[in-house]
Amino acid sequence: MDPPEAAVYAAFIPLVAFLYPLHPVAVVTFMFVQFCCNLAIHAGYEFMPARFSRSRLARFVSSPTSHVQHHETGRGNFGFCFQFWDRLMGTCHPDYDTRLQRTTQAVPAGPNGGLEAPTAAARAKSL
Repeated sequence: MDPPEAAVYAAFIPLVAFLYPLHPVAVVTFMFVQFCCNLAIHAGYEFMPARFSRSRLARFVSSPTSHVQHHETGRGNFGFCFQFWDRLMGTCHPDYDTRLQRTTQAVPAGPNGGLEAPTAAARAKSL
């Protein structure tokens, strides 16, 4: 996020607070949620489990994969926290669902025979 974009984004909060009576806890909660969304999509690591890509929630919430794909192509996946806006407006990248499934696939793990999430290196290759 560059400084002008951050200024516009930050100016939104006092403007809304001026127009509508907002409790300070509501403002702080909103800012905290936005901060967490920003950290999550810029993590550079897909931390969503494999079952996420097949869930209804995946159609609603953005993922780091969505944001990476947005920066790679510049055409689509504009949603910050929510994927449903891109789906509603037709700006969801056509390969997003496939890529999210590929990125979140679990791989066989060591001696216990269970499943573990792919390593960061394996996930980076799939991006």
